[in-house]
Amino acid sequence: PPPSLRERHNYCRSTIELTMPLSPELLDEAKKLREQGVNYAEIARRLGVPKTTVYYALNPDRRRAHAARWRAKIKGVEAAVEARRYRRLTDEDIRSILELHARGESISSIAKSVGRSTSLVYYVLRRFKARQQ
Repeated sequence: PPPSLRERHNYCRSTIELTMPLSPELLDEAKKLREQGVNYAEIARRLGVPKTTVYYALNPDRRRAHAARWRAKIKGVEAAVEARRYRRLTDEDIRSILELHARGESISSIAKSVGRSTSLVYYVLRRFKARQQ
């Protein structure tokens, strides 16, 4: 007979907990690439592992937060997990993003120097470049 849902869950859970997502060597390599501004998808392609593995290996706190939310959904209660706090986008941030882009900086280096996500940099460029033209 096929394994029950509980047996499959316990097997998957024990397998996940027993295996480390990235070896220390791969983790060091992923950290170096990320510091150079390489995105998660490219790091995953170079290391030959899933993108989520790279993301959670480099951001272990996010993994715990997602797991807590998932467990809370199953139990039907609200998770006591801190929500992400986003900094408000300031005029200074917008100016520096536009200046760095005009100088020919890459999106990832702009995001790193301003301390924002690459998606926010793309958003600012789309929204404010259209107004300038």
